[in-house]
Amino acid sequence: MTNVRVWRWGPFLSRLAGEDERGQKSIGMTFEIRTLSPGDHALFEGMLDVFAEAFEDAESYASRRPGPAYVSRLLDSGSFVGLVAVQDGRVIGALAAYELVKFEQ
Repeated sequence: MTNVRVWRWGPFLSRLAGEDERGQKSIGMTFEIRTLSPGDHALFEGMLDVFAEAFEDAESYASRRPGPAYVSRLLDSGSFVGLVAVQDGRVIGALAAYELVKFEQ
């Protein structure tokens, strides 16, 4: 099962917010942060789409994408963590982290 947390921009960002109809500051942006798990192939694809756009490198992130079996093994490996921000069913942000085993010591 996917670990899901819902975040709302808090008061610490209020200085960046506009005023709502009551004159109160509010960003009003709600999104979910999801930790990818085996079977989250569509969200993994969304993560790659975000990276392709953010790093302006569609060639690396869009061509020859891994298949579902590889993605499931990667997400189940314990050495890779993928986080995605999802808003209205669309991946709007992502973070990937992996263990890099030291080899020189």
